[in-house]
Amino acid sequence: MNRRLVEQYPGINALSWESPLLVKQAPKTRPARRARKQPQRAQKQPDKPQPEEPQPLEEEEEE
Repeated sequence: MNRRLVEQYPGINALSWESPLLVKQAPKTRPARRARKQPQRAQKQPDKPQPEEPQPLEEEEEE
């Protein structure tokens, strides 16, 4: 796996796994949190889909 990573990201062998560069390369952590809220929001909005959407967006902004 290391060789593939080095081929995709030259200089990755000089970076530690905790490097901020690697954190930026993997923005999957933020979408994962939103993905957890989306199914919950989808379950709550079978009756009123439009009114439910702006409320969760406001909650996400507070976080």
